Amino acid sequence: MLRAAGLDMQRIPYKGAAPASVALMSGEIQLLLSTVGHLAPLVQSGKVRALAVTSAGRSTLMPDLPTTREAGMPDFMPNLSTANDAGLPNVTSSIWYALLAPPGVPADVVTRLNQSTQAVLRNPEFMSQMVTMGVELRPSSPEGLGQFLEAEEAKWQKIVDDIGARQ
Repeated sequence: MLRAAGLDMQRIPYKGAAPASVALMSGEIQLLLSTVGHLAPLVQSGKVRALAVTSAGRSTLMPDLPTTREAGMPDFMPNLSTANDAGLPNVTSSIWYALLAPPGVPADVVTRLNQSTQAVLRNPEFMSQMVTMGVELRPSSPEGLGQFLEAEEAKWQKIVDDIGARQ
């Protein structure tokens, strides 16, 4: 993202979002990339200013906050053919969680796990609690997760290759 925007910054590792937020509020650092759920109270209290979300769509927790694309930031990797091939108009970054099982788990067990997980994720009370933390639920199928993981791997492998990162 920094390269696409033509910025040169030093990454400063903190031992979590809380100390990094304190550093931002004190002026020790000028920019913080963190989750919407963590930063929303600080933004709403006026202690920090939010610039954009890196996800493909706006956050339901902070719907007035633009995406990086809407804010005029360049694509993370404008020449990433694999992202375009995967149907991604703009390369974005978001935090996601997935329920995974070891190889060889019988299909009927995977189906039951998915159905049970879907039931919890679609529970209105659970959904409401997640939204207050900035978590946007997007339940999927095992096949949909597989496609998503393949697209993510291609996207991030391109970044690793482009910046010359070592494994």
